[in-house]
Amino acid sequence: MGKLFFILFLIFQISYAQKVVKKSIVNDEITSINIDVDKCYGLILDTTEGNEISVEATIEGEYKKELLVNLKQMGDTYYLSSVFQPVFENPNDKLSAHKVVSVFLKVLIPEYLSASVYGSSCNVSASGSYRYLSIALSDGDCTLRQVGEEVTVLTQSGTINLYAKGGEVKTDTKYGKLYEDKIAIGSNHYNLTSITGNINVKKTE
Repeated sequence: MGKLFFILFLIFQISYAQKVVKKSIVNDEITSINIDVDKCYGLILDTTEGNEISVEATIEGEYKKELLVNLKQMGDTYYLSSVFQPVFENPNDKLSAHKVVSVFLKVLIPEYLSASVYGSSCNVSASGSYRYLSIALSDGDCTLRQVGEEVTVLTQSGTINLYAKGGEVKTDTKYGKLYEDKIAIGSNHYNLTSITGNINVKKTE
């Protein structure tokens, strides 16, 4: 009985500590999406058939109630970001800065849109087919799994991992290490650049 109570207590605590926000939009006129992951620790990005954009954000932290998931349209582009409510006053101390909020995003967008992802310490995992995919991070890692068609990744210190069957790959790391399998020639193009981060290119079957 004691163990059961403890397990139920943990489940309650975990669910209480999280806020899950889900949004979806159907729009035939959208050609691109910009994703600001500055307040996120993780992003899973993928594509799907159809014309629906869906976002799921799992938010943790002391001030999770003060955070909003903002998805707005400007012209033919959507802009996705995590922002604090206008009335929220961010405590000005380093301890609070670490416990304010923690956000994990799952984003599903229509195939062959252009997507731009930018942030600092977010770990990004991307799959699917894009007209153009651009990812710019500071110390966050980036993992690409079977991604097409035009992909550019830039990190300062984050590791870049590419898993692909084939394509044209250009790699450049100034102070990091490069581990590169020879992959078949293909129609996808990858431009992978880092300053101090490692770059790993792995061939998949």
